[in-house]
Amino acid sequence: MNPLLDVSFAAIAPELVLTGAALVLLLVAITRGRPQLVMLPVGLATIALGAWVAIGGDLVPGVVLALLGVAAPVLPIVLPGRATLVQAWGAGLALGAALVLTLWQVGPVLGADGGSLVASASFAGSLASDGLSLFTRLTVYLSALLVVPLGYAYLQERRINRAEGRVAHPARRRRHGGARWRERPRNRVRRARGAVLRAVRAREPCAS
Repeated sequence: MNPLLDVSFAAIAPELVLTGAALVLLLVAITRGRPQLVMLPVGLATIALGAWVAIGGDLVPGVVLALLGVAAPVLPIVLPGRATLVQAWGAGLALGAALVLTLWQVGPVLGADGGSLVASASFAGSLASDGLSLFTRLTVYLSALLVVPLGYAYLQERRINRAEGRVAHPARRRRHGGARWRERPRNRVRRARGAVLRAVRAREPCAS
């Protein structure tokens, strides 16, 4: 029995790319309109990782990672002041990279005759790359790639494409019709209660 686990990160390369991209895009959402603070160091690290993977013998994943690393700091420059659009493009590029890596995995999965699909096991047989996994990945990634522009258009139309917990500047609140539209429910209850008490007190002298 081999004590070493047969770890093949190439078998889960699409999932690794999407997981890393999701974490990066979540960090971009909290940079308060300065995505370059995240995208520049992440891009440099991804380029270095892609070069290391390519030197190790996996040319296609290395090139894909290097291209993602180049695109990361370029997006905020091409789309200045539009962090949400940077997130949408970043998600689309990550899904495109996952599709490329999925198609790259077809080579080891295809049989010697180029037609029959055979399972390729990894992680000590706990993970199999076969026709079913290929079909599932392509379906999920293509569906998500179509949802990204539709989701961005939906959020943009309703002006809710922002990170949770972000508070607008007071000057911006005044431009949008005053500061009361963002009040907390508790403050609105207190204001309504105070208005009712004032109305009652105003009527007391008349009743006497």
